[in-house]
Amino acid sequence: MTPIDRALVIGAGFIGTHVCAALVERGIACRVMTRSPPDDERLGRLEGAELVVADAVVRPALAAAVEGVDHVFYCAGGLMPAESNLDPAADVALALPPVLNLLETLRSRPGTALTFISSGGTVYGAPVSIPVTEDHPTDPLTSYGITKLAAEKYVLMYSRLYGLRARLLRCANAYGPRQPPARGQGFIAAALHRISHGEPIVVFGDGLNVRDYVYVADIADAMIELALLDGGPPVVNVGTGDGVSLLDLVALIRRVTGRDAVVDHRPDRGFDVRENVLDNARLRALVNPTFTTLEDGLAATWAAR
Repeated sequence: MTPIDRALVIGAGFIGTHVCAALVERGIACRVMTRSPPDDERLGRLEGAELVVADAVVRPALAAAVEGVDHVFYCAGGLMPAESNLDPAADVALALPPVLNLLETLRSRPGTALTFISSGGTVYGAPVSIPVTEDHPTDPLTSYGITKLAAEKYVLMYSRLYGLRARLLRCANAYGPRQPPARGQGFIAAALHRISHGEPIVVFGDGLNVRDYVYVADIADAMIELALLDGGPPVVNVGTGDGVSLLDLVALIRRVTGRDAVVDHRPDRGFDVRENVLDNARLRALVNPTFTTLEDGLAATWAAR
């Protein structure tokens, strides 16, 4: 095991704040870097962490944030999948420069390791086999997936050429408390928000598309457990290994919330693959993950709204 005395989390969004909370709970000193000042609600989620308000594209600010850090968890995002295809150039400009800046910064700090959060839902594209293993072909259908994959390639390049200790985590569909409902990513967050306001749940296509939903606290715990390991494969899927269709998920949401919900079927968006369930055998071989059941995770998310 490789101890972590101080960690830097880049990105104080949905996953980043949960990673911060998990680090603080474990007694690991946590510094979080975010490009915009957090509001009071988000600031409360970062209690116990050192806050740095700066953009990771600013090299001096990033170098200062990395100083004295054993491990960096990169949780910053770009445009969402649906909007990324509308403006791929903007997606690239937003997503890749901070990653390259970080890699150049870590190049001169061989003692600092990196965990990069990628996307198991978009980098693989339309699966040719289920469950999707880490060596499955990568053929993204969105600019979002392409930029995630490009970032992965840069991380691996720096690892091979310069000895950077890095791991890429391809996560399934994260959900849980405090997930923003209006960003175009996160069916559960949007569905719970709509049902709480008496609005119909929007389903693109026939609702038979299957996805793997993983509770965000479980992702944070898996990230830290993997970061503590010595060595291991550089790419790891993080998911429950179980899939559920959108219509079955809506039925479960109705049961958990005790509210009826009308489904607003809209045309298929073209980039939504029919099924995506990640193989987690590699993850289970490395650590002993525990996954919250979908029903329990939905109940906790609903209660925290």
